[in-house]
Amino acid sequence: MLILTAIHTDLKQLLIAFALLLSSLLQAHEGMWIPSLLNALNADHLEASGLRLSPEDIYSINQSSLKDAIVHFGGGCTAEVISDQGLILTNYHCGYGQVQSHSSVDKDYLKEGFWASNRGEELANEGLTATFIVRIEDVTEGKPNPYHDLEPGDDAENWYINAGYLFPGTVGIGQVQPYIRYETVDVDKKNETDFLSGGFNYYLKGHNCKLTADYMHVDPDNHEKDDRDIFTFQFTVGF
Repeated sequence: MLILTAIHTDLKQLLIAFALLLSSLLQAHEGMWIPSLLNALNADHLEASGLRLSPEDIYSINQSSLKDAIVHFGGGCTAEVISDQGLILTNYHCGYGQVQSHSSVDKDYLKEGFWASNRGEELANEGLTATFIVRIEDVTEGKPNPYHDLEPGDDAENWYINAGYLFPGTVGIGQVQPYIRYETVDVDKKNETDFLSGGFNYYLKGHNCKLTADYMHVDPDNHEKDDRDIFTFQFTVGF
């Protein structure tokens, strides 16, 4: 009897927790939205939430929009232009090296910070760049995909199944993981293409250092496209 009571209590608590989690998921709208899909996926929600900007005001591929204020900073970060004088905001770690180079024992900008009250007090950073996108062009138009019939604007179904097994023991200095994968791309009113691949990963130090050997066979229903056999060898090192 005690066991049944305990199970009932745990199940009740589990159901309550699941209901709360489901409720939070259904209410959630936060996250990273894809700019090019704002109009198709998020326009109604943005307007209902009180945003006065249209999706085109936020992101338009080759027209002036909010996207033009986002820059590629220092070769590896993003930043935002917030003034017509070129004032840029970015994450602390993105400018850490430049702040450190201007610091000294007497002026520890890393600890105390730095503020230029006018343009003359600004500190120059040689070699530091901010890159703007001038124009985006699709250069693939007129060049059919050699593997499948999917083109921009098509409706298609894509699904795959992937299975692998990491052997618990070591072979030499690493672990072996064989895998297989099947994928299909079915384009509406066109042809279907199947992809069958298999291979193995050899982990020397987890995902930070591994060797991969992969074989893939491409089988398109479109008779104008040839079957393809693709072999790939890859060495990955993470820092």
